[in-house]
Amino acid sequence: MVKLDKLDKLDKTNKHDETGIVIGINDEKSTITVKMKRSSACSSCGACAAANEQEMYIEAHNLANAKLNDRVKVAIDSQVFFHALGVLYFIPLVTLLLGLFTGFFAAEFIGLAEYGSLIGFAVGVIFALITYQIIKLGEPKRQKSATKAVATEVVAQQT
Repeated sequence: MVKLDKLDKLDKTNKHDETGIVIGINDEKSTITVKMKRSSACSSCGACAAANEQEMYIEAHNLANAKLNDRVKVAIDSQVFFHALGVLYFIPLVTLLLGLFTGFFAAEFIGLAEYGSLIGFAVGVIFALITYQIIKLGEPKRQKSATKAVATEVVAQQT
């Protein structure tokens, strides 16, 4: 039997739902591969395999007994979902602000105070870009450790 962590006991307030089409079935692991459209909220939570594409693929436990080409509702633990949003948005924002202040004060220190805002902006953007690259490098590790999603119901059967 597949261990489902906390997702098999989720109530409606503790999960994030998305819908997608079943494109693959793995009977050995009781999982399905679901193709979904990327929403802005799920940009890089680590539960799916997607870079910058509009479509993403997620492996989900098949509690709905879905078949190929069925449209299914997929539940993802909200704690995992919001943690990923924090990693994706909050940490880069903090590094952007840190870079702004670092660049501004460094410009004053080296005698380029009149360019402090420009230097601060450039350093802030560089810090944020470096942060995004570090996050992107850690994506495979997050995908392996992320709580798996669960297909909870078949919304539309295959045609």
